[in-house]
Amino acid sequence: MFHMKKRTKGAISVFLALIYIWVFVLMCIFVDGGRIRMAQAQAEQIQQLANESMMTYYDQGLYEYYDLFGQGKYTTEEMTVKIQQYMQQALSLDVSGSLEGAMDASWIASLDGDTYFDGYDLTVDQITVGSTLNLGNEEVFKSQVNDAMKYSGPLILANNFLGVLDELYGAKESIATVEECVDAVSGVTDQLNAFQTQLDNIRNQLANYCTDPTAELSIAENSGAAKDQTEYAEKFDKDAKHELSAWDNKIEDAVDDVVDEVEDALNGEEENSEQEDDSAVNEALDKVYKEYEKTIDKVSSNAKTLDTNLGSVIQQAKSLESNLKSKSQELSTKGGQASGSNAQIYNDFGDNIEISRESVHNYVETLEQVRTKVQQLCTKEPTHTAVKKAAKEVTEQLKETKDQQAEGALLAKDETAKNYAAYQLKLFQEIVNALPGLRISAGSEEHLEPVKDEDGTSAEGAVDSSSRFGTVTTRAEADGETVADLHSNEYNRDNAAEKAKEMSGTVSNMCDSFIGSAAGDVMDNLFENAYILGNFRDYVHTYKMTRDQIGKDGCDSVANAKFLNGDEYLTAEQYQNIETTCAEAEYVLFGNTDSRSNVVSAYASIYGMRLALDYISVYMTSQYRQEVLTAAQAAGYFAPVVLVLMPFAFALPRAAADMGMIMQGQTAPLLFTDADDWLKTEFTSGVLLGYSDYMLFLLTAMNQDKKVSRMQDIVQMNMRKLNGDFTLDKALVNTYVQSDCSVKYLFMTQAFVPDQFSLDGRYQFSVATNVSY
Repeated sequence: MFHMKKRTKGAISVFLALIYIWVFVLMCIFVDGGRIRMAQAQAEQIQQLANESMMTYYDQGLYEYYDLFGQGKYTTEEMTVKIQQYMQQALSLDVSGSLEGAMDASWIASLDGDTYFDGYDLTVDQITVGSTLNLGNEEVFKSQVNDAMKYSGPLILANNFLGVLDELYGAKESIATVEECVDAVSGVTDQLNAFQTQLDNIRNQLANYCTDPTAELSIAENSGAAKDQTEYAEKFDKDAKHELSAWDNKIEDAVDDVVDEVEDALNGEEENSEQEDDSAVNEALDKVYKEYEKTIDKVSSNAKTLDTNLGSVIQQAKSLESNLKSKSQELSTKGGQASGSNAQIYNDFGDNIEISRESVHNYVETLEQVRTKVQQLCTKEPTHTAVKKAAKEVTEQLKETKDQQAEGALLAKDETAKNYAAYQLKLFQEIVNALPGLRISAGSEEHLEPVKDEDGTSAEGAVDSSSRFGTVTTRAEADGETVADLHSNEYNRDNAAEKAKEMSGTVSNMCDSFIGSAAGDVMDNLFENAYILGNFRDYVHTYKMTRDQIGKDGCDSVANAKFLNGDEYLTAEQYQNIETTCAEAEYVLFGNTDSRSNVVSAYASIYGMRLALDYISVYMTSQYRQEVLTAAQAAGYFAPVVLVLMPFAFALPRAAADMGMIMQGQTAPLLFTDADDWLKTEFTSGVLLGYSDYMLFLLTAMNQDKKVSRMQDIVQMNMRKLNGDFTLDKALVNTYVQSDCSVKYLFMTQAFVPDQFSLDGRYQFSVATNVSY
């Protein structure tokens, strides 16, 4: 029993040894795996630091001038060598040396600085460096611009432009009212002018026809009196008598000749002579009749042509009357739905269009009466055909009698001809009496006077001639020849409709661009525009303004101040050293290689906006609006034309004065609502717009791709003044680095690693990093 209870000793040690061996192997694998992971982390960190170190070589001038980051010192090939050197230096540590030396080489160092332990034997076998982004890429360029303006952009915009938007928004309803009324009126002014031309033409044709119905119809004005139409019948009578008398004398002469030669006469010579004379008389009478027939045909043909022309003019007049009625009712309806001054504007415009419609209606009635008279010339007895028939009968009778004494047979004594002549004369006289009712007075709109200042001089005449600009290719070349005066346009009835539509359309586009919608990339667009105003030169702020104007009331000093006074980086003189053109912002807008052309285009565009605002302001100023409406009522037929034309009499000189101030760096009100302000030439309070504000309008409305591309052009041109080899394509915004690294194995880990990760007894891995500004 005792021996059965005895156990074998030492067996457990074998099992524990076996178990501990595998535990040790597993622990070694975990330790080596962790070591490899730490080596990967170290390699990635070292590569990231090396990559970031290369990006610190950004172009200092590019940053100082334009707040843009771009690494242009090294190419990707050069960076490949540099980054590999940095990584090798950090990874290849000696086993001895000072702590300071070790720390210069790597972040791995012993605390006492005596010994170092490289637990990885980490090496960089291959490295690839590249870049996918540079400032030549428009999207990258835009991104950096917007990043740069996230802080300064709102300040530029809030300084003045938000106030401008606020006033535009407040006046939006009134602006829309005026725009709608002007558009409705301008839509019929072309028709009115066309109808006036047609009416003048048909009136002159009628007058010329009554003066000489056989002549070609002419639209030339003729003040001659209507002829007594009996002369046509009398002429036929006289011609017939003349022919008969002439041949009668020849016959008498022939008879006298044969008295002395009876024998010869008895032989038939005299008879033959009589037969020949008889044939000649008949031929002469036929010729007289044909001439008379042609005359009557011409009178008839002209009457039929006039009938057709009158029908066309009447149709055109009725169409115009219908259109005017529709416009008048439309505006009156909107006036009933609106309130305050807007309702009054709608109603006033509608009333004046109605006045014009009534005038057109009167012309229609007169034209229809005249047409009835013309038609009677062709249809009512006796007609042209009846008169020709009577003349034919008289001709045949004369051939038979050949007696010039047969007075009863002549046309002048024929009742048909007498009745026709009298009836024709009566109708002609009635037509002539109706013609004054078809004359349209030119009205007083051709003699509009410009707004006068308090001293009696016109506002346009008060513009300082120094506001005109010369050649501005560069600052040094800015004193060149003057350009044509862009605000000397003449406005008349021929272009009133087009110009009025242009004015209202300009203001409408301004409103839609800024207060119509906030969708899309509007904020980015505004930031880009603020960037241009703050970092790009423009003609006014770098050439026309002076340092003492900056910050002064009534002066536009929002943008480009650093180009006059310098900033924390550079003086104004240093800024001038890299100036390619003093009209950089204008180049962005228009893209002409000649700076002068860009400035002229900017001037013309701003002048168009200013004229549009002043045009709208006429109807927003009660005193001037009343003057326009009074003149329109007095114009009758031309009431709509006066409504769109007369505001130019106020807007043109005011816009000229505004441009004089704007181009000198001063500001002018956005809109005028007080008549007293129209006569001022200096403003220090209220919502005022300067050159930069109008540039902001223009920049916001332009094509965004073109804008960014031209911004890149300016940046590259100016930066080449510092570095002749500079290009935006070389200004790298990011770099990516991929390294193939390897570490040695510890223990027996290699046996458990797939073959694709092992090479020459080392563990291989790749590290990829990307750095961008």
